[in-house]
Parts: sequence; structure tokens; C-alpha cells
Amino acid sequence: MKKKFIPLFIIILYFSCNNTPVANRNNSLPEKNYVIIPYTQEYNYIFKEGIPVDLTEDDIISIDNILQNIIDEHNKKIKINPYTQGWMNQELDLSQYLRQYLPVLNKNDEKEIFVNCVSVNAFNNNINKVWNSNIVITMDGGNNFFRLKINLNTRTYSKFIINGRA
Repeated sequence: MKKKFIPLFIIILYFSCNNTPVANRNNSLPEKNYVIIPYTQEYNYIFKEGIPVDLTEDDIISIDNILQNIIDEHNKKIKINPYTQGWMNQELDLSQYLRQYLPVLNKNDEKEIFVNCVSVNAFNNNINKVWNSNIVITMDGGNNFFRLKINLNTRTYSKFIINGRA
């Protein structure tokens, strides 16, 4: 009896601890790689002042292009001058992230977008439950999560933050 239990335990342990990303195990990834969250006062910690605004298809393309340039710049910087924190030294691959866009018109009548990125490896059923309606903010998770603000009119960005690790 004892000899049969040990191999069974090892098989169960192996399958429960495999390295398949959570999103691939439960097939919960959204169809698009982004979702647009309408601005409400609930998000005044992100934008103190802002008027809700729609994004056009051209806006989405611009955001993606700017975002890719930011990621390319980040990846180039860490090769030349590594950060002290290990998770910041990892290259980011934008194709592996889902995005939440929170667009506003700022006080200068410019489109400003809060971009929240979640790695497909970190995407799970808990995140999926609120993905389309609430900004997902986590404090840890390393480079599975990063966020920034993009000004579409000036094509600049600010507050680029990659999460830390606990």
C-alpha cells in the first residue's frame, strides 16, 4: 500500500505544480489584448481632473506604437545600465501583456491614457472577473504588471512603473 501511494503522490504533485501559465490552464484570456475602461470619479487617484473621452481606432494604434517604443527603450536601457532591482532588469515583451486603457481629456484638452498592463502569465479567473469593468491594481508581481500614462497629443509618457516583488 505504501509503495503505491508514493508514485501516485509524485504524479499528483507533478501535475499540480507544472509551469503552464494560469491563463492557458483555464482558457480565461479575453479575445482582444486590450479593454477600454470609462473614466469615473472612482479613478480620481489616477487622474485628479479629467473628462471621459472615447478612443478611436487610430488612437489605439497610436497607443500601441508609443507603448512599443517605450518597451523598446526600456529593454535597451537595461542592457546598457541595469537597474539594481532584479525584476526591473528583465526585458518586457509587449505581445505577452493584456492592456487596460483609461482615457480622459486633461485640463489642456489633450487625450491622456492610463495604461495598465497585465502579463498573460499572471492573468487568472480573479482578474478576469473585473477585467472589463475595473482597473486591476496590484502591489507585487514583478514584471507581470506595469503601468504608465501616455499623452496622445504630445506623444509623451510619464509614471512608467514596473511592479516590485514581495
